[in-house]
Amino acid sequence: MAVVPDADFMKALPKIELHAHLTGSITPSTLHAIWSRRRAMIPSITLEDPLIAMSPSRTWDTQTFFPHFSSYVYNLCSDKESIVFATNAVLNDFMEDGVVYLELRTTPRVSFEVKTEEYVDTILGCIEKFASRDKMSTYLILSIDRRNTYEQAMAVVDLAIQYKHRRVVGIDLCGDPSKGDVSIFKKAFAKAKKHGLKITLHFAEIPESSTREELETLFCFEPDRLGHVIHVPNDLKQEIVRRTIGVELCMRVLLFLQVLAVLGVYDPANPPDTENLDPAEANPEMNITCLGAHSYLQEEDFYPGEYNGESMQKLCAKQQYGGGIGPNLYNFGAFCADGDVVFEHFAYTGQLVGATQSPA
Repeated sequence: MAVVPDADFMKALPKIELHAHLTGSITPSTLHAIWSRRRAMIPSITLEDPLIAMSPSRTWDTQTFFPHFSSYVYNLCSDKESIVFATNAVLNDFMEDGVVYLELRTTPRVSFEVKTEEYVDTILGCIEKFASRDKMSTYLILSIDRRNTYEQAMAVVDLAIQYKHRRVVGIDLCGDPSKGDVSIFKKAFAKAKKHGLKITLHFAEIPESSTREELETLFCFEPDRLGHVIHVPNDLKQEIVRRTIGVELCMRVLLFLQVLAVLGVYDPANPPDTENLDPAEANPEMNITCLGAHSYLQEEDFYPGEYNGESMQKLCAKQQYGGGIGPNLYNFGAFCADGDVVFEHFAYTGQLVGATQSPA
């Protein structure tokens, strides 16, 4: 019978996190602290307490949670003090989860209180000053939003080039996957490549963003990694393998948002037998390590630690859901059988500090 690692063991493992949205990593308790301070300063703020508004007792899906969460983040984290507080909290949370290498990503944005360049400079300042930076290497990826104009996208790339010497390592494409024409960003990503920046793209998140025309356009951006990779035709899956493009998956979020259930990959009414894990059941074509494990170990996390009674640790340990090590494993963020961290070229800097051994 296979031994399934418990939560303490999983938390103690040194981890590499390559798909972490800064604002998406802010916990409700951090938002609550910012909300309390901002409300004391601006009594006219009418937002409900985040701890109540984002209660795990409510029913969430992709259509309801993300707009709700974004309204809180963008309304509350709009001044420098709040950005600093939130960024430091996120860095500390990742470190507490045992992350030793972190690539945060964020969309440079402007508010009436903070301009775009100041926003990026502030976040980089937090990363550079973080007290535990000798235990966790941290870098920044700047994101182009699908709703951006061509000019806005070029401005993001210019910022990345400007701050490349200060731990900016790549450019991301993100945002509402039902919006925007990605073809207008070809020159922006080409400029990023020319200046040595790496490329990661949100890819095939929903059917609307998974047309062959869009996916082939995104391939033209010469991505180093792809995120989500859900609605991909079989021939384009083979193209990802042929190009050896790193794939960023967060199986837990997919399970929570019922994406895998919709696709028929996971049936919550008939969960897999995780007491007897069978490596032979792994998908031989797309046996990919699970990324995005951060925060499911946190007690205050608003995502439940169980999915219809099936523990996330057991699900993520099963190879066909992203765990384990197989012949076609893409080597980024994975742990070898002997406990050494596998840290290959899919991490954008190749630099790692801190412990590289699994706990005894």
